[in-house]
Amino acid sequence: LATIEDRKHETDQGSRPDPRAEANGFDGGREADPRLAGMQLPLEHLAPCHLARRFAATFEVAVSKIFPAGAGWQLFGILATAAGLPCGGPAFNVAVGLGDALGVFLGHCGYQALKRTCVPDVELEHEVLLAMWLASAAMCSGTAWQYVVDTVGPASSDMGLFAWTGSVCGLCFFTGLRFGRHFFRCLGMPAASYDNLNRDRLLALAVGAGAALFVATDPSHPARLAPWLGVVDSDSHAVAVAKAGASTFIGFLLMQTVLNLCVPLGENWLDDAPSDGKGDCYDASYRSSQSSASDTHAAGEGGAPQMV
Repeated sequence: LATIEDRKHETDQGSRPDPRAEANGFDGGREADPRLAGMQLPLEHLAPCHLARRFAATFEVAVSKIFPAGAGWQLFGILATAAGLPCGGPAFNVAVGLGDALGVFLGHCGYQALKRTCVPDVELEHEVLLAMWLASAAMCSGTAWQYVVDTVGPASSDMGLFAWTGSVCGLCFFTGLRFGRHFFRCLGMPAASYDNLNRDRLLALAVGAGAALFVATDPSHPARLAPWLGVVDSDSHAVAVAKAGASTFIGFLLMQTVLNLCVPLGENWLDDAPSDGKGDCYDASYRSSQSSASDTHAAGEGGAPQMV
């Protein structure tokens, strides 16, 4: 009887489905439990394959958009000063905001155009729409930056100025993203919804960190945390532009590294959208690595590129 009971126990154990296998549809020939669909193991986002894809997309975004944004802001600041615009005035703030936006737009479009020589399925029409959306958000944060620094700086410590600048500029960028979804909806941009709210929020958080470290370049507010990023009178214009781009690049990478290590799989702004399996609307390279070309570039209403 003991032998029979042992064999029955082994049979029962062997017939139990693996919850993770059922969640992925591999249930040993039996129908998967729909309640387990989308189930993830704890810390699954820390698997090497997922981290590699996240950091590859992070670096690509930083190179193609974040560095050009900071560099464009600084370049237009130099041009505005040479044109006689008072630093911190409304015209100056709009000028540097435009430089920030052009840096994002030209950086993204140029990068994707070069990438198309190696990846033929890159759709430039889709990328131009994406670049306009991100550039409009960058215009908001870039225009607000100097005003925030001049307003908060005299009464704040280094860390306080970093925190205020990153928070306000991140909020401005987030606002630009949400309004941009409505403004560019006629061109195929998905409308603002609860599903993409968290993704926009996390992206704005990373961009805000880049804006915070950008404070280190301002000679009127020397930052002891990163003095090597400070723009001094002896620097050439090229060096000043490079330092500005490097500051936003590093700040973005630091915050995005934290997000990549802490945010669960499917909830990071550069992860696949959990609702339909297609990629996000922020970076086409990560999207194309996760789905086939037909799924990646599926058309939305009216034939416009579908973005999550």
